Amino acid sequence: MICSVFDVATSSYYDYRKRSQAIDVKRLHLQAKLKELFRLSRGSAGSRTLVIMMRDLGYMIGRFKVRSLMRDAMLVSKQSKAHVYK
Repeated sequence: MICSVFDVATSSYYDYRKRSQAIDVKRLHLQAKLKELFRLSRGSAGSRTLVIMMRDLGYMIGRFKVRSLMRDAMLVSKQSKAHVYK
């Protein structure tokens, strides 16, 4: 079996297979809410701002969870620079 080649216990392999198929509905719901708030901020809200916005809506969530969800959703904050007049 492949487990012996990679020196992995068979129970670990089957545990991984079971975990990877489970869909975390709560995480998907939080991610959808973050995407909506990110869109409303026109892409300028970072993890700290999104935490404040989520807490205002009643979600108890930390900054590192928001950062992880942003990374999974490929949301990258962008700050537009002021126009430089010549």
